[in-house]
Amino acid sequence: MSRENPCFYDADELEGEVMQLLQQALAQSTIQNYTKTWFDFQLFIIEVLQEPLSMPCTVQQVAKYVTTLWKRGLCHSTIASTLSVITFAHKMRELPDPASAFFIRKLLLAVKKSARPKRPRMPITAELLTTLISILRSGDMSGWDSQLMETILIMLYVGGLRIGELIVSGKDSPHTLQMNQLYAELNAGSLIAYVMRMDHYKHSGDDIAWIKFQRRQGILCPVQSIRRYLDMRGSQPGVVQSRQFQQLP
Repeated sequence: MSRENPCFYDADELEGEVMQLLQQALAQSTIQNYTKTWFDFQLFIIEVLQEPLSMPCTVQQVAKYVTTLWKRGLCHSTIASTLSVITFAHKMRELPDPASAFFIRKLLLAVKKSARPKRPRMPITAELLTTLISILRSGDMSGWDSQLMETILIMLYVGGLRIGELIVSGKDSPHTLQMNQLYAELNAGSLIAYVMRMDHYKHSGDDIAWIKFQRRQGILCPVQSIRRYLDMRGSQPGVVQSRQFQQLP
């Protein structure tokens, strides 16, 4: 008889194929995100609530998890996405969904109406930036990417710049530093500084703002960092900080 006859299919084999077929309903990135979120929720139950894992989860467990996420500073939409993962896990097992309970819906509404707890943002320090640069230099990034990131961080810190003044944020970014706005300052033939002309700075009006990056001791010297970056980038016109100018071997 033909194998197409249902009697010739192995039940265990079919069960595995059901799960494989089911995975096609979700993108791989979605599966990874769901897995990570579900693991975090389970870890919360075990380590924070110190309760055993059991299905279905209780409404109180979900409520305490939502409150914890809110205290972390997560926004309403992110918490709602997390609840959808809990819903998915229960519905896939054909179990009652605690995340859809009336109590949880009201709690989520309260999150939406409430201001998120403000997390203090400490300004970056020279010590912290030094640590970041050291990690970049010893990490797995390529020499180009490492130098690009290092120069961006140092110029932001030393020059007090906004990220949009160094990094292109759109197709046309008139306020981003261009090569024709960066000058080398020499003294007796030695490079002592780079000067940045902010003639397209949107807050300067008719005045032209100038920022000077002078030599300084240590790992945070902007002159050395900019020079190393420009040696890699080359002198092509356009924005200063861009991966498009990577010089491939």
